[in-house]
Amino acid sequence: MAHDNDGKVASRVRNTESITRDVDNPAARELRRKFDRQDFTFAPGLYHALDARLAEMAGLDAAYMSGYSTVLGQFGFPDLEMVSMTEMVENAKRIVEATNLPVVADCDTGYGGIHNVRRAVREYEKAGVAAVHIEDQTTPKRCGHIAGKKIVSREDAEARFSAAVDA
Repeated sequence: MAHDNDGKVASRVRNTESITRDVDNPAARELRRKFDRQDFTFAPGLYHALDARLAEMAGLDAAYMSGYSTVLGQFGFPDLEMVSMTEMVENAKRIVEATNLPVVADCDTGYGGIHNVRRAVREYEKAGVAAVHIEDQTTPKRCGHIAGKKIVSREDAEARFSAAVDA
């Protein structure tokens, strides 16, 4: 993966304020306000629209579309990167449409190289997702609960995260 050798990427990744960007997404702005106020308590992992509605009815702060829960609950597969970015984004869109809560989505490893990371972030953003998290594992990834995980180099992780910010 390409990366910035002069340290700019590393400093951007370490400083969350510098990786925040303006987006036309009220849910993302509300989630950022909650983080800034340290007024954030809990976002349950879920995998479908009904879960999101129940989380909202329970008065929770946000909803988290769990990759593990989505892959297992929607497809019956283990979380071994067997579901496409398109399938994950479609599920996120259904969840977003079902709730007023900000939705955070599992973006796995970004579904490929840095160009895929950029595309994935844009697609999740179009779906109305307030935020994503991107893993630092090699591809194909393994579920975080399964032994044998391998992570990419620090430089590759920084390039992946930078691509997400630049999306």
